[in-house]
Amino acid sequence: MIENFVAVPFTHNWTLRIAKAPQGVHISPNAPKVQARQGEDVLDAIKAGFNATSVVTLSSQEAYTKRNSCFYVVISQKGISPVHAGARVLSKASNVAVFAFGTALFASASLMSVSVVLMILSLVLSAGVWGRVTAMWIASQMNKTSNPVLHVVVPGRREAAEHVEKILELRGLIIETSGHIILDGCSIKRRSPWLSASRYIGLLAAPYDITKIAIPTHGDPMMGGWGPNVFGSKSTTVQKNQSRSSSNVGPEAA
Repeated sequence: MIENFVAVPFTHNWTLRIAKAPQGVHISPNAPKVQARQGEDVLDAIKAGFNATSVVTLSSQEAYTKRNSCFYVVISQKGISPVHAGARVLSKASNVAVFAFGTALFASASLMSVSVVLMILSLVLSAGVWGRVTAMWIASQMNKTSNPVLHVVVPGRREAAEHVEKILELRGLIIETSGHIILDGCSIKRRSPWLSASRYIGLLAAPYDITKIAIPTHGDPMMGGWGPNVFGSKSTTVQKNQSRSSSNVGPEAA
């Protein structure tokens, strides 16, 4: 795993998982716009995070089919950092050390008990076979789905930020990146990237199912079809607070 990680020819990569959003999805006006902030580009803004406090609605009049595949966009900055280069040297040195230790271990097998030798041999062979079978299975699944991957290599961070901004401007797409779920350029949910299945199995993970957070409604919310269950409770709370404040001011004014 370490060898595969340090063998990547790019230190800085930004991955976006893109899927088509279902018809009839709307977000409330208070959804934070994912864009560059003062003194930082859009990549820094995404890393800092956005507070996803919006409400997402899904019209029950539109047919919805859950998607099982997505489109990958990988933006890489050309070159590697000095730390990355040093990790490559350490990885190669550790490979030589492990090979030397293994050779010495099996060369002196006559001085060891048979049970210990068999246990070590079984662990090494099983790990190698399991890793090879897993890699073949992932490759076969990718060939079945034929999910496209777009890889862009840019000379610097500024160009990478420009590419991300252009992608976020596209409408009707659900974009997953750095733990954010982005719809129409607005962040609608934030979660830990380590809890996402795509971090471990990549293309084999299904796109984010927006119905998990969407509230079913009747009609178009832009035409007043949000329904009483979306903002009704909030308006009722505001009215109650206003009535309480007026009742408390009354005696003092008297």
